Amino acid sequence: MPLLDILAHTIKFLTNNCMKTLQLRVPDIQVSDVFFVLTIPAIWSDQAKRFMRGAAIKVIITECICMYVCMLFICVHL
Repeated sequence: MPLLDILAHTIKFLTNNCMKTLQLRVPDIQVSDVFFVLTIPAIWSDQAKRFMRGAAIKVIITECICMYVCMLFICVHL
């Protein structure tokens, strides 16, 4: 399996896991209430940044989840 696919699956797993955890605490929460942000450290090379962005875009296209391109921050709009 290509590394890009592995990274995309990892991002998808993190977002799904975050949603499950949030739904335990806020049962009525929807994906549209959450804005996922994936940041890239500034010290990374341009190639590494493009790679992470490509993985995030792959998840956006397949899952329709708002993400940007490696730390996961969540803002919940209630």
